[in-house]
Amino acid sequence: MKTLKFIGIGAVAVAGVLFLMSSRAQTAAPAAPEKITINEIQKTFAPVDLNHKDHVEKYKNKCVDCHHEYKEGDATVKKCSACHDPAVKKDKAPALKDAYHKTCIDCHKKEVAAGKKAPTKCMECHPKKK
Repeated sequence: MKTLKFIGIGAVAVAGVLFLMSSRAQTAAPAAPEKITINEIQKTFAPVDLNHKDHVEKYKNKCVDCHHEYKEGDATVKKCSACHDPAVKKDKAPALKDAYHKTCIDCHKKEVAAGKKAPTKCMECHPKKK
């Protein structure tokens, strides 16, 4: 009788784990691109080529670290320019260039302060236009 009770408890536990795994798969972040080019606002400098895969896998950034409006389970991730105007501050949203610089440079400076390597000078991310 005890054996049947343990088998029943084990079956319920396995079913629970499988349920949690399947619901997590449904709420996982959308597939992210390996690389992206940030090119909405360049004037003097060339677009920034960002290795998105490295920022996620190598540097362990979470979606919300850059995409501050992202909520776990969202099916899509909005581009920064969806809320940040390229030219001017709107409501509480800084202009696009300011938003990029605040997010990227602040993070890079924290990494450098922690003894890690990260670009903090303009030309390290923004090569001159050819």
